[in-house]
Amino acid sequence: PLNPTPYFDEIARKSIIFTNFYVPKFSTAGSVFSAMTGLPDVATVNKTSTNDPFSFKQHLLINDLQDYNKHFFIGGSANWADIGGFFRRNIEGISIHEEGSYKANSINAWGISDYDLLLEAHHILKLEKQPFISVMLTAGNHSPFTFPMIDGFIHTPFTEDYQNNGFSNEAELNAFKFMDFSIGEFIKAAKKAKYFNNTIFILLGDHGMGHPNESPSQGALSLNYYHVPLIIYSPGLKIEY
Repeated sequence: PLNPTPYFDEIARKSIIFTNFYVPKFSTAGSVFSAMTGLPDVATVNKTSTNDPFSFKQHLLINDLQDYNKHFFIGGSANWADIGGFFRRNIEGISIHEEGSYKANSINAWGISDYDLLLEAHHILKLEKQPFISVMLTAGNHSPFTFPMIDGFIHTPFTEDYQNNGFSNEAELNAFKFMDFSIGEFIKAAKKAKYFNNTIFILLGDHGMGHPNESPSQGALSLNYYHVPLIIYSPGLKIEY
């Protein structure tokens, strides 16, 4: 009711939106593994299957796109959860973009901001001469909730209303809103590029964060931790709800 995601909502209204979509695990890397393979990540010993050295040369849908250039963008180090290794072991010729390869400076342990990540990815993709498929992993909506001051982003003071609607503090609220702002700026830039009208954009959450008024004590039944948004957006290809 407090409209913390106006840019995502605007995209969603023009998309196919799945409101009952759940991930199988409270894990970012686990959700990346599941999104890429179509398999629920049930690893326990290595925490996530991206760390599993036997997850090698798996049949991923991406590999069926043989004439496509492949990209993975992460704001920090791709060594995290061996996620870069997972992509390299399973997708031949994929380009891994990580900290040290961007113009922007890191702002915390998760690397560059969502805004810089998405805009730098856009500048790489708009130069592509071939069809491409790209995976981008944002991390701004994760503690320590650091974000740069960017023209156009309005910082929101924290009130009791925000606390009652699931936000813990002002930093978390504004990091969440900054993630939404970054998505909006990315789509705004993409609309001006040649690739926009021939691209399918899929946006999904890796996992939820729960609500201060709801207990996670029910384990796998704490569905608020697994319920995430999923939208498929492609006005150029007339993919609409």
